[in-house]
Amino acid sequence: MTLRRVAHEVNTGQASLYRHIVDRDELLQLLVDGFADSYPLASSRGAIEQRLIRQWRLTRDHLAAHRWVVRIAAEGRVRAFGSDALGKHNRALLAEAGLAAAQVSKAERALWNLTVGDLLDANQQQSDYNWALTRLVRGLLA
Repeated sequence: MTLRRVAHEVNTGQASLYRHIVDRDELLQLLVDGFADSYPLASSRGAIEQRLIRQWRLTRDHLAAHRWVVRIAAEGRVRAFGSDALGKHNRALLAEAGLAAAQVSKAERALWNLTVGDLLDANQQQSDYNWALTRLVRGLLA
């Protein structure tokens, strides 16, 4: 994503953008922060295993529909994946499942790595995400 493209999309010039932002990274962070507020949260119905799987499938599907976020995050220049609401929701689910605080952080990181790794896999003919997600969640809860 270039500043030229953003300027074109909002029907202004690049110089006009710089009146409001310092650089490309600031613009990307603003875009990603706005995106983070749109993550869907799964309902609280059902067994904890199914709720965790449903939440991470929703998260993956949401990111798959907005792959620009995944590409930006892969660059490592902006914090792109966690929203406060989504992070709290995910950590609460993992804690409800019985994981200790230290395990919750590691489990959340493993789930993010699986989700983002699947989306970055450019050579995939068919994703094994659902299979891998189910196995990971079951392993976390064992």
